[in-house]
Amino acid sequence: ISNGSPERPYTSVQEALDVIANHNATAILIQPGIYTENINIIDLEKTCSIEGLTDNPSSVIIDGNANGSVLTIDGGSENITYYIGYLSLMNGLTNNKGAGINKSGQSNLDLNNVHILNNQVVGNSAFNYGAGISLVNGYYTTEVSLTDCIISENTLSGASVYGYGGAIYKGSEIFTMDGCIVSNNYSDWGSGIYESASKFRVFK
Repeated sequence: ISNGSPERPYTSVQEALDVIANHNATAILIQPGIYTENINIIDLEKTCSIEGLTDNPSSVIIDGNANGSVLTIDGGSENITYYIGYLSLMNGLTNNKGAGINKSGQSNLDLNNVHILNNQVVGNSAFNYGAGISLVNGYYTTEVSLTDCIISENTLSGASVYGYGGAIYKGSEIFTMDGCIVSNNYSDWGSGIYESASKFRVFK
């Protein structure tokens, strides 16, 4: 039976998330490997971290297997931050938004050394948003920061009117980027980053 120890680790990231929601633990550490799953952080009312046990994000891969968003975040509250680090989120596929990361709700998000690669939004909705990262938080002003991240080879297509943000679609968030690479992404409008509200800080 898995218990989250080094000797008996959980078999998926989602299993570990489901456990810490009801326990005092706040950190999930992931051994190098490929994990084929779709992760959901929904109404988790605590600050927590999900980090690969590596200095190389390419050695810890969360593979969405073309079965929805690789990481979905919703709910939470304004004093909660989810920390994600040293891993890759790839091969997500949705028909509207956020194939890599689909974030809504009140929580804050801090990405450090995360690679978001080869995610696709393919659909016939009037408007499609953010193949790599979609940040649609309604009336909430949350904080989202990216440090030393790579967002590449994400594509958004098929919208009957417009597609916004091949790499990132940003709403009302206070958004900070530092040391990131955004390259070779595609959409109709803003193949790199599409910003619908001006609260954006880029440091280098």
